[in-house]
Amino acid sequence: MGNGFESIILPNSITTISHDTFQSCGKLKTVDIPNSVTSIDQCAFAWCSNLNTINYSGTMSQWNSISKHSEWNMDCPEITVYCTDGDISLN
Repeated sequence: MGNGFESIILPNSITTISHDTFQSCGKLKTVDIPNSVTSIDQCAFAWCSNLNTINYSGTMSQWNSISKHSEWNMDCPEITVYCTDGDISLN
């Protein structure tokens, strides 16, 4: 994917964020994820050292029901997921 992007807006047609998709995108700060996403694979956002904001177009319950590999956000800073009905802090 490269590492020059500071923000990414994923289209509503996305259902899976695949293995290593944004890995090591060091400038990436913000990602907009649609509620069509049902899974986030291993290392999808690993080593994104500046990622601190995820704007999610669904509810907190929908975010929590996404199948996420345990290392999807490995070595990222604290991320806040902004959902339609509240915020979730991830370490």
